[in-house]
Amino acid sequence: MTKARQGSARCAAMSSTAQPNCWRGVSIWARKRADRYQALSTQATGVRAQRMRSAAKFFGVTSEWASACGALTAQQCAESPLIGKMQEWKASVDTPGAAAPTP
Repeated sequence: MTKARQGSARCAAMSSTAQPNCWRGVSIWARKRADRYQALSTQATGVRAQRMRSAAKFFGVTSEWASACGALTAQQCAESPLIGKMQEWKASVDTPGAAAPTP
């Protein structure tokens, strides 16, 4: 999740001409991460499986948000309703109990 935040900050700091490619890269990276967590969730059980599914949803929404940001102004991107959804999924991953793996 830290890497997603760092990639987003890097894109936001770029010139408007460079941003679309940067956002596309973040979106692709997050989609791959979502797919990986989803695949891992099928091999886990209980709380661990639930946290992996939540991580998959977090990265899926992150991919969607980054993709949209490529066509938005910095302010529109920062005010996107998808940010709230990302925070909800992040909170469910950060629930104390079991550590989610790093795929």
